[in-house]
Amino acid sequence: MWFWAPRLVRGRLLLLALLAGPAAALEPEFLVQHVCADAARLPFEAGCVAPRPAEAGVLPWRRFDRFREQASDSVLWRRRGVVLVAQTFDFAPFGERNLVHDGGDLIGPRGDGVGVWMTQDGGSGVLWFQAPECADGREAGLGGWLLWAGVPGVAWQERVVFLQATRAADRCPFRHVPSLTRWRMMGVEYPWWEGEAERPAFRAETVVSEHFDGRDVARARHMERFWFARHLGKLRWENWENPALSRRVPDATQVARAAARCPDVAGSVPPAPGWVMADCRMWTRFERGPQTMPGWPAAE
Repeated sequence: MWFWAPRLVRGRLLLLALLAGPAAALEPEFLVQHVCADAARLPFEAGCVAPRPAEAGVLPWRRFDRFREQASDSVLWRRRGVVLVAQTFDFAPFGERNLVHDGGDLIGPRGDGVGVWMTQDGGSGVLWFQAPECADGREAGLGGWLLWAGVPGVAWQERVVFLQATRAADRCPFRHVPSLTRWRMMGVEYPWWEGEAERPAFRAETVVSEHFDGRDVARARHMERFWFARHLGKLRWENWENPALSRRVPDATQVARAAARCPDVAGSVPPAPGWVMADCRMWTRFERGPQTMPGWPAAE
């Protein structure tokens, strides 16, 4: 059987047919942080040549959020012989797996695009996203949380998919619910820090993806937005709430905390009038030198 995985090269997407099984892989251009031939350099710095996708284990540098509350790595990950992408979340003490707080997103092919197969956090635990083709005892229906498909361009593209979360990768839900996803390509200027010093912003081609909990913006209560930067993976995440429908409207303290964590960047605007940003993280504090990322048992 053939699976199709997207490959983004210089802002363009090529579809590569990949044979399922141990040789299967996921093109990492916008999903994975890369390591330069000189491993001490960062991918956006002058002199970075021959960048290659990072793999799980010891990394030559790691990314943290603005106040160094959380580290996040975007790396190639193997699950049962198949190459996927892991976007991990690591709270202090860094480099050690904390089963209460740490987690991440496991990303794999979804039809003609890519999607989140599984997510784990300290609040919801482990959730596997199932599509309608789900079959009990198999993982054929994974990948329900679409990130993007086709060729991202400067104009919004969108698709409504049906999905539902389950606690096990091989168990199907009773029903599936509609979810609007939309995405576009844009250039983004990112502020960044090294140690306590703020450096001049760098620019990166970025796929911005928005995931709603309804079939359209008007009927959605929540939205999550992601920035996937070329050779850096996911650099930013936002959670937005619709006060007209949501029961999770943030208070002034939560809004201020989100704004402090995440300076403004291109694309950070309400999806519709009245929406409020409830939470945000941006992982652009870089620390160089060999560092070990923790394992992730739930994704293995």
